Amino acid sequence: LDVARAASRRFARNRDYVALHLRGGDGEFRRRFHQTVRNAFKELITSYLARRKKATAPEVLPVPLYVASDTSYRSSREFREGLARLAAVVRKEAGGTAGEAISVSYLRKVIPDAQKAVVAASATPQDGRLLAHAPDLDMHLDLLICARALLGFGGTAGSSVSSSIRTLRKYHLSDERAVVN
Repeated sequence: LDVARAASRRFARNRDYVALHLRGGDGEFRRRFHQTVRNAFKELITSYLARRKKATAPEVLPVPLYVASDTSYRSSREFREGLARLAAVVRKEAGGTAGEAISVSYLRKVIPDAQKAVVAASATPQDGRLLAHAPDLDMHLDLLICARALLGFGGTAGSSVSSSIRTLRKYHLSDERAVVN
């Protein structure tokens, strides 16, 4: 949790950010990838607009977007089109400010060496080494970073990982707000 908290602060420069989870590793989701991207961006835009209505101060551009994925989304035309739609909405909400509207990041960009970061954040070196070799460490860090996205989250329909992120957001974010307030 400490690693994800520190990484999300560093990545978003202490600002709120949006997160997107795209599943595409197996054949079932790969066949529906285009629909998934379209729906995920629609969900992300909706949650971003809802959050913006509650905001009292304008967001500083570019808005950080964290993408958790087990597939190569960057070469997808649908992903680029969805990103362009989201950027247009962000620009409009920010009053038409010129320049880059969204900066996209992913786990390796935010935490270059996840194992080393987990060892450093642990209470004891032995605990750190044990946690660093946990199965699916990258996926767990993706889950936690996506759960901390205050501006919005878009996920893959039918994905247990996206469902877990939504559950974490429901409980984790209310706990975070209680600690901050």
